[in-house]
Amino acid sequence: MLSLSILKDAHRTQLNTYACLESVAQHAASALTIALTFEKTKESAPHGSTTELPNARGLLHDAGTKAAECERLGRESLSVISMDVDDFQAINDVWTCDWGFGCWPASRA
Repeated sequence: MLSLSILKDAHRTQLNTYACLESVAQHAASALTIALTFEKTKESAPHGSTTELPNARGLLHDAGTKAAECERLGRESLSVISMDVDDFQAINDVWTCDWGFGCWPASRA
């Protein structure tokens, strides 16, 4: 009887361990799904997470909004100034991000 009781306890412990591992695996899978969704969402954001400046998606949205506003208000023209700096990351790497972002004070206003 005693050995049967020990076997039953060992089996119950093993089942509890499997249930715990299954729970951990499910939580890990959920965490990975959330992380992937976060990364995809970040890609579709209208502003850069570091600079908080409009990215291409944000600029396109803003351009459409401003064009509709001009049409609604009867304005005939809309001006857009855009600048792209090649290898801007090198500026941030050498002079730090704060200095690099300081190059664009008017665009952050």
